[in-house]
Formats: sequence, C-alpha cells, structure tokens
Amino acid sequence: MMHLGRFSNRVSQWARKRTGALVGVVTVLATILVAGGIALQASTPPEMAPSVPQPGGLPWCGTAYRRVAAGLGVDSVFRADEAVREPQILAKPRMQDEGCYRIGQRIARSMKVMYAPNTCRSDYARGRHDGFQNSIPSIGSDCYVWGYEAGFSQLTRGSLEFRTDWVSAECVAQNKLGRHDAAHAYALRPPRDAQLQQCYTAGYDIESLLWESVPIRGE
Repeated sequence: MMHLGRFSNRVSQWARKRTGALVGVVTVLATILVAGGIALQASTPPEMAPSVPQPGGLPWCGTAYRRVAAGLGVDSVFRADEAVREPQILAKPRMQDEGCYRIGQRIARSMKVMYAPNTCRSDYARGRHDGFQNSIPSIGSDCYVWGYEAGFSQLTRGSLEFRTDWVSAECVAQNKLGRHDAAHAYALRPPRDAQLQQCYTAGYDIESLLWESVPIRGE
C-alpha cells in the first residue's frame, strides 16, 4: 500500500509538471499569434483599408442623378487645378443634388490625404478615362473606383446637357433618341457602342424615371 501511495504521488507530481508546461506553451503560442496578428494588421496596405466609402455603399447617392452628382463632386476636387482652362469642370449641372455633390467632394478630399498623390492621381485619371468610355471597370484602388464614377458622371452630364464641347454629336443624338423612345413608351434600343449606350440610357432614364425636366433645345 505504501508503494502504491508513493507511486500515486509521483504520478500526480508528474501530471502537475506536464500541465504547467502545457499551459506555458499555450501562453507562448497565444502571445505569438496575437503579436503576429498585430503585425499583419499594421502591414495591411492603405488600398485594403475600408475607410473610403464605395459607390455601392452610398444608398441615397448611388442611383439616378444623385450618383452623377456624387461623381461630379469628386471630379470638382481632383480637377480643380484644371478649372482655369476648363471652367465647366466646377460649373454645377442643371440637375444637382447638393448633398450628394458635397459627399463626393468630402470623399475626394479624404482620398487625397490617405493616398500617395502621384499614385492616386494616376489611378484616378485611368479610372476617369474608363468611366467616360463606359467600359468595363478594372480592379483598382479607391482612386480608380471614384475616378471611374467621375468619368461616368461627366459622360452622363455631357449627354444630358447636349455639351458637344466634351461629348460627341452622336452621343447627344443618342440621348435625344433615348428621350424620344421613353416619351413614347418604346422599348429600349441602345446602340452597341458602350459609350453611346450610356448617352442613350441617360436620355431614356430622364424621361421614364421622371428626373428633373431638361427640355431638348430647339423644341
């Protein structure tokens, strides 16, 4: 019985030592994982940080003329230095949601602070070009995404205001055709060209969705 008691005590001591060692190992591993997590979080590039709202994250300013207003607000900040040569950049459109326009301006100012100026301006210009063409957007930074919105908004605005100084005469013609089709309840018949599709659709929408009326010149 004494031998069994001694054996039992030794087993208990061994178990306590093993348990203490295991707890120590777990503590060290947890410390390593936490530190690693902090390091990973700190090394996340700015492009991954969800600080800048995306166009789809603005429910009120994400559709119809409000989307255009937000994009124009962004463009007014990024291209303010060009306004001397192109004053229409800062001229507000006839259809204007002031709240969404100001939200766009705030988003632009945030991006100019958050991102490297040269990189952001380059991404913005590339996105603006793609948006103005209404091409399929590429995967890019926030600067690219909002550049795309700005270009898309300028294309839409130019077609709605019949601004042949920055959209083509064919774009204006397609916008008028879209208005005509909507007014007569015709089915959509947009052209194949991606840019002209938006010119047509903008005209169709302004009639069918009852945006603020902008009469066709000469009528």
